[in-house]
Order: sequence, then C-alpha cells, then structure tokens
Amino acid sequence: MSLLMLLKTTGLEYDDRVRKESLTLKKKIDDIFISVLRQDNKKMREKTSYGISFEAISLFTRKFFSHKKFLFLKLIEMYVKFLIIVFKRKPNIVWIHNQEMMGLLPILYLLREIGFIKKIIWDQHELLNESYIDNNIKKEILKLLFYIPDQIIVANEERYNYYLDNFNNNYENKIHIIHNYADKKFENSNSKDLPFEIKKWLGGKSYILAQGGANKNRYIEEMIEAIIKMGKYKLIVVGPYNKEIFNLINKNHSCNIYDYIYFTGMIPQMEMIDYIDNAKASMIFYKNTKLNSKYCEPNRLYQAIIRGLPVIVGENPPMRNLVKKYNNGIVLNSDGNNKDDIIEALVKLNKNYIRYKNNANECKNKFSWEVQENVIFDLFDLNE
Repeated sequence: MSLLMLLKTTGLEYDDRVRKESLTLKKKIDDIFISVLRQDNKKMREKTSYGISFEAISLFTRKFFSHKKFLFLKLIEMYVKFLIIVFKRKPNIVWIHNQEMMGLLPILYLLREIGFIKKIIWDQHELLNESYIDNNIKKEILKLLFYIPDQIIVANEERYNYYLDNFNNNYENKIHIIHNYADKKFENSNSKDLPFEIKKWLGGKSYILAQGGANKNRYIEEMIEAIIKMGKYKLIVVGPYNKEIFNLINKNHSCNIYDYIYFTGMIPQMEMIDYIDNAKASMIFYKNTKLNSKYCEPNRLYQAIIRGLPVIVGENPPMRNLVKKYNNGIVLNSDGNNKDDIIEALVKLNKNYIRYKNNANECKNKFSWEVQENVIFDLFDLNE
C-alpha cells in the first residue's frame, strides 16, 4: 500500500502534525511520500529528520508576482504540479491537508472513479473560512466537496460539531476527530540547556514562553506590556516575527523591550522541548473574532501539557474547558486582549505555582498522540 500526502506549509520540520501522522502511518504503510509547497518556494527532494521521503515543489508564478498578487494563477500552478506527482507515483491513497488543497478534490474524485487511486483523505484540521458557510452558493459547493473524500479529519469536538450543525449531520460517519496531542517521542525526549546567549540574556530570571510567534492575532503586544509592567518574568517568543515592527515598537516605548523579550525565530519542533522544559509557564492566546481561532486547540498547547508545563490560555472554548477541568494553569477572563488580565494571571501563577505544576504533571499522560492512533488506522481498515 502506498500513500501520498499533499500540503502547503512553512516547512516540514516546523509542522508537527504532519510528523506525527507520518510516523503513525509508517507503522502500517511501507510507502509514504510527501509532496509539499514550502514557504521558501525551493525545489528539493530528500528525507525529513524523521525519515519520510519528500519532494518540495517550486512555483514559477511565486518568483514573478508578489505575495498577494495573482493568487489564482499560483493556485492553478500548485494544483498542476501536485497532480503531476500524483500521476508519477500512482498512490493507493491521497491525503490532502487543509482548504488550500480542496480544489484538487474533483480531480481526485475522477481518479478514484476510474480506479487510478483507491482512497482520498482530507485532513481539514483548520476550520474552513466562514465565508463558505455564510454564503449559500459557497455552502452548496462545500457540501459537494465534503461528499468526495472517503474520510475527513478535524482537530476537536467543537469543529466536528460545527460542520455537523451546518451540514445537517449528513457527514457524521465520515468526519473523524484527531486531536493535536503531542506524541511519546516529544514526551520522552531529553531536553538540553538553553543556548548560552539566551541564558546570559535571562540573567538568572525565570521566563514565560510564547510558542505562537509574534503575531498580533495572538496578542504579542499585550504579552509584552504585561511582562514589562509586572517585572518578575521575561518572555521568550518562539516562531516567526518581523524585526522591523518590533524595532519600531521599541523606539516608541519608554524602556528597551529587548531587555524583557527575546525572539528566537523559527525553531524545529523537536527543539521546542528545550524551551518548554526551562520555562515557568506557556502563554497561548488566539484572537477569537474568527471561528477558526475561537475553536483552536493547537499543537503548542499539548506540547506544553505533555512536558508538564503549566499554561495560561484565553477564554477560547477548547483551551478553556481543558484547563478548567484539570486546573493545570490559568484561564483569562478574555481571549488575551487585556494586558491587566494577563498580569493578574501571572501574579496568580506565581502565588500558586506548585499547585499548577503538580496538576500539569498529573494530567499530562491523558493527552498522548498514541491513544488515538487506532482512529487513524480505522480510516484505512488497518486495525484488522
């Protein structure tokens, strides 16, 4: 049996869901191959650090048109290049990721009808753009697209119920929940000391970890203000950031923000362990004005949990419900948009740290990726 994954992502070493899915599938399927369009748009063919062969495609249109121009042309070129790989590899199963790939579904349907491929899996772990549900024409098109895959994957109960509520339960038997739990490899790997440069910058102070990058929709500025105003902790931000923007913020600030905030840039997923294990807690916020963010249950939440790290989260339902149930951290009264709310949480963390840390260690084994591997195997009738 052979399986081909198709996706667009920043980079495979930064996409932990793909790593976990690939390693799980490798237990039952010998031939797994990934075709990917990466952020750097570089064409290459090699293996991931976890041993899965992949081919990165490059778009000609990306080289000549700026980031947000001629998107339709870029999409068509991406689909054509992915389909060429489908025809070359002749896989039994095609596994596509997220809404960027859903334009391939009608063609994959025809290929399945003529027997060229056997199964189509759509891993739609991000919630689709709300415009597809709010617009009646788009909604009808989406219903047709949902009909095509043999199985559809979502990331939590909230997203599962959202689709069922909007599609009158028509796809109940083909939509499956696979949470973003961290795996045993992430749980059991040994961490290392932080780089010397960071330890020197910390100067013996404890730090709070922000794993989602310097994104306004994740309230990075509110975090910075809270950290500076409280003064007890520093903040390490892992993930992408725009240095020019933060230089401007620093210029207009009353103090040097870089005394309090350290930006690491992008870090491979398995190196996140070092930053988690040395942190006091992890802050995870998502602006909840859009349903995809409101119902978010990200990898970084479970990465912190499985290493026994207390978390501070916004009121977004999936994260709020989990943290309130296990008391392994603090839930804000907002989604993270209020710096005073964050300060209050940091004070509470400091006052009750031992209790949160103990609760975090007690609940961490409940969220292991391996507990749901049979759900993945059932997609392919591999549990026999």
